[in-house]
Amino acid sequence: MHENHDIFAGGMEQQTKVKLTFYSRKHRQNIVRPCAPLHYSEGMGAGDDKDCYYFWDFEAAKGSNFLPLSPSQIVSMEPTEDAFRVEELVDSTGRR
Repeated sequence: MHENHDIFAGGMEQQTKVKLTFYSRKHRQNIVRPCAPLHYSEGMGAGDDKDCYYFWDFEAAKGSNFLPLSPSQIVSMEPTEDAFRVEELVDSTGRR
């Protein structure tokens, strides 16, 4: 579990975005994005990479908005006052 888990949980409950800083393995650098916290899945085994945080990345290319991250990839999360509605999150195929 990440040290900012309470911020993630609060954003899910209140449907407010978080300012997420995470390490992108693809780009090999830290990235900062406004994201909607969607779901947290606690792994069954030991180790950081068994847990997973799921976000909606509002600035990602269409079709790449769904963002699963292990706690080790998350640098920080900061709460914002920007609201989102889960019902409005749609991928490039028009599915929710």
